[in-house]
Amino acid sequence: MDNGNHETTNQSEIARILQVDKSVICKDIAAIREQAQENLQHHIHEVVPEEYQKCMIGMKRNLKEIRTKTESEAEAIDDDNTNTNTNTNINSNTTNGVF
Repeated sequence: MDNGNHETTNQSEIARILQVDKSVICKDIAAIREQAQENLQHHIHEVVPEEYQKCMIGMKRNLKEIRTKTESEAEAIDDDNTNTNTNTNINSNTTNGVF
């Protein structure tokens, strides 16, 4: 954290280099801090919730797609098992190729 002397020294040095009164530098720094705080508040209250919402929509879409693919694969496995069982039953009921 900055201590008061360090800040004052920096502000004084800036004022000397720019050849302006130190109060100008103090006011400018206060305005910059206020603008930064407003920007942060905007980001927290506007941008973050919007981005969060986008992420949630994307995750729900991904889960739905995964669920659909998983169900399709499960149905395909069931179909394969049904066909295998049917072929097994046909083969077990067949004698020398005759029903």
